[in-house]
Amino acid sequence: YYPAEGLSVKDAVIFGPEGSICKSQRIKETSKDRFIIPLAVWPTDHKGLLVKFKLYTY
Repeated sequence: YYPAEGLSVKDAVIFGPEGSICKSQRIKETSKDRFIIPLAVWPTDHKGLLVKFKLYTY
């Protein structure tokens, strides 16, 4: 996302498991970030980011 006139971030949330893998061990996140937890097994060590934008039309 690059700030531009007429575009602003409305909301953002992380999509994926509420934890990370460090040295082959699952570690619970301690941040206050919001997560959307997947309903099934998460197939990767990467998380997604869901961002909602507001587009202003002039």
